[in-house]
Amino acid sequence: MAALTSAEGLLSLPLVASLPAALRVSQARRHLALPFFQTRPLQRLPYAGLLPWDEARTVLDGSLRHPDANTRGEALSGLIFSLRYERARQTELLATLGTRRNEQDPVRNRMLAGLAGLPPGL
Repeated sequence: MAALTSAEGLLSLPLVASLPAALRVSQARRHLALPFFQTRPLQRLPYAGLLPWDEARTVLDGSLRHPDANTRGEALSGLIFSLRYERARQTELLATLGTRRNEQDPVRNRMLAGLAGLPPGL
């Protein structure tokens, strides 16, 4: 995998998302801990969507309450993406999104785009 890693130690998000579960989760954790991402939250948040639901929720919690609409939208998008790996959390996700129905348009657009990107069976 070293050949696919950038100079900053990054693997592309689609590549990490396609890995087997155990490897995907370990790579997501590694990416979230990289110094490169510590000052780039909007680039970091999508990797949280590759974690198990409870862990993703914990990582994204502060960003879900962030005053910046782009940060909240990216956090919600990551949370929605994590539903691919834990489909039983559909009700919890819909409840979370329902409480945010009065969000700013950029946030709602990210929510709808995230939902539209889910597999049709969801």
